[in-house]
Amino acid sequence: MNSEKIREILSPHANWHALEIEGDGYHFQIHCASLIFEGKNTLARQRYIYQFLKDYIADGSLHAVEIKAYTPTEWDKK
Repeated sequence: MNSEKIREILSPHANWHALEIEGDGYHFQIHCASLIFEGKNTLARQRYIYQFLKDYIADGSLHAVEIKAYTPTEWDKK
């Protein structure tokens, strides 16, 4: 698994304001922002991302993922 593969998986599922992915092949950090996260709490935002990665986690090709998900307004303030 690599950052570009994760980007390919996630790209179709939101109109991303930002999508930053870093990692070493097994452990990744995903920092993203989209209007889709408006009104959702942290857990709901993470679940949204995990649903697209769960098969890769289950088969071991993706070991650990840290997700920081923001609304565009939150992203621009950070």
